Amino acid sequence: MFTLNFDVQKVFRGHASGAIIAIAEDRRAIMHPEYSISGNTSKDTYMLGNRAIIAKDEKAESLTVTVTYEGESVSCTLALLDATGKKTEFDDDNVILTFGVTSDTHVSGSWNQQRSPKKWVHFIDVMQKIAGKNPDGTSKLDAITCAGDFVDAVNSFGNVNRGVETHGLKGAQNYREVSYLRSGLEGRATNRAQTTEGGKALYESDYGNGLADGIGFFYCLGNHDERGCGASAENESFTKVYTARYFVAVMCGWEYNPRNGEGTPDGYDDTYVKYAEDLVKIHKSCPCKRDEMIKAFTAEHGVDGEYAYGRFKAYYGNDTEYSSEECGLFYGNRHTVMNGIHFIAIEVSQSEESAKYLDKWCAASVSEDERKPIIVYTHEKIYHTVDSSVPRHNELDAHASRPGHAKLLTVLAKYPQAIVWTGHTHSVLTNENSIMSDCGFTSVEASVLAYLSCEGLIHRGEIPSGNFCKKEEHDIGPCCLVKIDRNYNVKIEKIDAHRSYNSEAGFPDSAVYYGDPWVITDISSSGEHLIKYSIERSFDENNPAPYFPEGARVTLTKGEDGKLYANFPAARKGNGSTVKYYEIVLENKNDPEDKPHQYATSFTFFYSGEKELLEKRPTYSIPFPAEKEPRVSENLQRCVDLSTPKEGAEYKAYVTAYDSWHRASETIVSE
Repeated sequence: MFTLNFDVQKVFRGHASGAIIAIAEDRRAIMHPEYSISGNTSKDTYMLGNRAIIAKDEKAESLTVTVTYEGESVSCTLALLDATGKKTEFDDDNVILTFGVTSDTHVSGSWNQQRSPKKWVHFIDVMQKIAGKNPDGTSKLDAITCAGDFVDAVNSFGNVNRGVETHGLKGAQNYREVSYLRSGLEGRATNRAQTTEGGKALYESDYGNGLADGIGFFYCLGNHDERGCGASAENESFTKVYTARYFVAVMCGWEYNPRNGEGTPDGYDDTYVKYAEDLVKIHKSCPCKRDEMIKAFTAEHGVDGEYAYGRFKAYYGNDTEYSSEECGLFYGNRHTVMNGIHFIAIEVSQSEESAKYLDKWCAASVSEDERKPIIVYTHEKIYHTVDSSVPRHNELDAHASRPGHAKLLTVLAKYPQAIVWTGHTHSVLTNENSIMSDCGFTSVEASVLAYLSCEGLIHRGEIPSGNFCKKEEHDIGPCCLVKIDRNYNVKIEKIDAHRSYNSEAGFPDSAVYYGDPWVITDISSSGEHLIKYSIERSFDENNPAPYFPEGARVTLTKGEDGKLYANFPAARKGNGSTVKYYEIVLENKNDPEDKPHQYATSFTFFYSGEKELLEKRPTYSIPFPAEKEPRVSENLQRCVDLSTPKEGAEYKAYVTAYDSWHRASETIVSE
């Protein structure tokens, strides 16, 4: 049994558009089905893998594509249109909405405990500084948003690492982690969790200035935040406290009390459930009864009801559903409207209910004005969209019971106006395919504040980082500042929040950008605006291969540490893009089967473009064996390939450079 990711979609003659992805029930893309095209008049009409259809010189008005796999066939219809080539300029003088985007803050609980809260606070400060102020002194920033994984792995279902140091009662740890988010938003300490004797304090110093009045906060939850559908879960060690309700309660002033958790293995305090539900009741009540209900709330919960309800209005007051039964706030889905633009958050399991929820509010936006972008957040990548969205096998196994994912693709393909921000893979913004639109909508990398992947995991379609995944080199904070103008054009500025306005850490007292912004103009239901960031950018005529300087060679040297180092000059890319990674292979001259190898990132995420990258890193020196990534556990090796040369063997070295599309340079070799 399989499904296609859409039924009807536009295809523009002469362009690569209209991705047709056959998806099995376990969310796996069927990589090698049979495709047939009927109704075409041109021999130059063909499928490009399973990614896109190209209709050159096609005269037909529609095409039918049939996908066959294991004896089963499914068809879809594609309408053919002529591209107008319309290119409206973004109107910087008439911006109607400005918001910041990040993901994967992971506040806080393991090796980066001192770093992640500071990065979160700094991100909030930097977004406001870069956005600037209106003539009346109010902030031009309308909201900050996050694509999930606010908190860390200590109590996250399926993500518990035995090397993680806990900090007192685990119930207190949970409260601390979510409360740090609140502290950053409010610009003051909100942590009052008690710890057991010897419990270690987390970051307790500067919380910045918080969000200025009137700035909203919108988010979806991630796999480290909850398991999905607003639910708690248990594993063999301890209860997982985080739920969609839990975040609402803590963000609105609920205070953890270990006395309520006596008798549980981790100090689990479940009074947050009623706290959150009572706030919803206040908000849904008749305004004439609200003051009375707020007083009752104060008496029952021991927290200032005016404050708690004020927080609820600020963070959740414009959401359109509140109860679990409506698949809304307590289910993990959210919807709100900011300055006329619809924002939709999808719960982490990407269920069928959430797909219906998404469809409902996308349709509402289009009914108002088909030119308006629809802003969507879902933590895990929608598979087969942006870079690093190829699923790993364990993800497929874990999510085999989640048929909603395929339905998300089907829903979103109906709405080319959708711009979807995702996180989860801890990727960066400097890869060209960090923005993609060949599945019928635009998908964008929301990037990461903690645990930078250093080009990620090879099973997700990215590259292990070899010896370069060091703790100090996680100190970047790639994020986006998004602006929408009065004509509903969208500009996405790529910013390193950590290095911006951070002179104390040795960085500039100004904004640090990653290259030119992405700009999406002339949004409409026709989908023509999707051509700009489609797979077409990777075609040979648009994408020259990386190349090394003339005469470049690899040299092998023995270091004082006993390691064998492969040394080579940096490759070039041209056309405004950059080299993404290098593959280094050693070959034993006496044993061709002995081929230690590893991959190394080019560090594009540290620089604004190729010129600066080449100036700062003109050469590379890669050690064999590689060093392990110093993260939570000494045994964690997922980002490295520990290839080890044999003692006394003589090796020849080969180095190949690759770009974001995995297009290879010619290979350079040692003598």
